[in-house]
Amino acid sequence: MRLMTRRMICRGVFVTLCVVPTLLVGAAALVVHTPVYARFRRASWESTLAARLGVGVTIARLDQVDGRRLILYRLRLTDPERGQDVAIIRSAELTREGTHWDVELNQCQVLAARLDWLTRRFHDHILETADLGMTLRVHAANLVLTGSEPVVCLADVTCQMHDDPGGREVLVAVRMPGQSDDEPIRLRVVRNRQLDPPATGWELHTGAASLPCVVVSRWLPGAMRLGPECMFGGSIWAERTMVGWNADLHGRLQDVDLDHLVTGSFPHKLSGMAQVQIADCSILRGRITEVKGRIEAAHGVISASLLNAAAKALQLQRRAASDVAMLVRYEKLALEFALDEKGLTVRGLADARGGILQDAAGALLSARDPQPLSPLALVRLLVPDSRLNVPATKETAQLVRVLPLPEIVPTDTTNARIPYASLRLHRR
Repeated sequence: MRLMTRRMICRGVFVTLCVVPTLLVGAAALVVHTPVYARFRRASWESTLAARLGVGVTIARLDQVDGRRLILYRLRLTDPERGQDVAIIRSAELTREGTHWDVELNQCQVLAARLDWLTRRFHDHILETADLGMTLRVHAANLVLTGSEPVVCLADVTCQMHDDPGGREVLVAVRMPGQSDDEPIRLRVVRNRQLDPPATGWELHTGAASLPCVVVSRWLPGAMRLGPECMFGGSIWAERTMVGWNADLHGRLQDVDLDHLVTGSFPHKLSGMAQVQIADCSILRGRITEVKGRIEAAHGVISASLLNAAAKALQLQRRAASDVAMLVRYEKLALEFALDEKGLTVRGLADARGGILQDAAGALLSARDPQPLSPLALVRLLVPDSRLNVPATKETAQLVRVLPLPEIVPTDTTNARIPYASLRLHRR
C-alpha cells in the first residue's frame, strides 16, 4: 500500500475516532449549560410530574448532582383550572436506586383550604392508576398547613408507597411538634383491586398522640364546629363506597368548644370545654348506625331555653327554677349516651342520683329513670318541633342526614348487619 494511502486512512480514522467525538462531547457540554437546554429540561420534568400527580407543576431551577440525584428548587403545585398555588416546596431532592425513588422535601407548605382537592388528585392519579413498577418514599422534616386557624405544623412526615398483587398501599407516619419518640401517628391507605368495583380503605391510628381536628376538617366539614383547639386521639377505619362512607371509630375528643358546637348553629346557648370519649361509633352508607360514649364538661353557661328543651325532649327531671334567668351557670356536665336505630339513651354521671348537669346548689337536670327515646329526640332538643315531625330547616337537615332513623313498623333484627371490617388486601 502506498504511503499516501496509508496517511489518508490514518487521518480518516483519527478524525472519526478522535476529532468528531471530541467535538460532539464539547458541543454537548456547551449545550447542556445553555439557558435553552435548562428550560427544556425543566419543562420536561414539569410535564412529567404534572401528568403523574394530576396538578400543575412549576420548577424555578433544577440541579443534577450526579447520575442518580436531582434537586428541584422552588417547586409549586397549582390548580390547573384556577391557577392557584396549593403547595409550595422550597426544594425536593430526588434519589433513584433502580426502581426505588427516595424524595426529600424541604420547607413544604400546603394550603389547608385545598387539602381535600389535593388528596383527591393524588388518589385519582396515583392510587387508581395501573402498576407504577416502582416503590416510592417521601420524607418531609416539616410540613405546614397554611391558611387555617390555628396554623398546623406537622413534623417528620414519612410516606411510603408500594404495589401489591391485589392493589396499592400507602403508609404515612407523622409526628406532631414536641412529640416524644413514642409511636407516631399512622395512616394506612389501601387501594384494593380484588373487589368489584375496586375500593379505597383508610386506617388512622394516633396511638398516645392527638391530631388537631382542623386537619380533617376539609374532608369532614362538621369537624370545624368542634372548635379550633379540638384534638382527636384514637383509631378510625373507613371505606368510601358509591353509596356513601362506611366507617368504625373509637377514641377521644379533647377540648371540644361547646359554644362553637351548639351556640353557633342552634337557637340555644351552651358554653364550656368538653371531653368526649367515644367507645364505639359505626357508620354505614354515610349514616350513623350506632354510637356510644360519654361527655364531660365543667364551668360553662347554659340557656334556660336549652334546659327546657332538654327536659321535654329527653324526658329529664329539671330542678324547679327560683328565678327567670335567661342564662344559668353550671359547674359540671357529665353524661353517658347510646344511640342506634332503636333509640337514644342518656344516663347522668354528675352525681349518684343520675344528675346530668349541676351547679353549686345541686342537680339542674337529672335522668333518674332513663328510657330509650326516638333518635329524633336529639333534633327536637336542639331545634323545637312537634312530636315526630321536625321543622324543615338547614340545621335539622344536617342532623337528620347522619342520625339513625326509627322505623314505623319494627322489623326482625335476626339478620342484623355484621360489624364493619376494615378493608385489607388478600396477600398472595
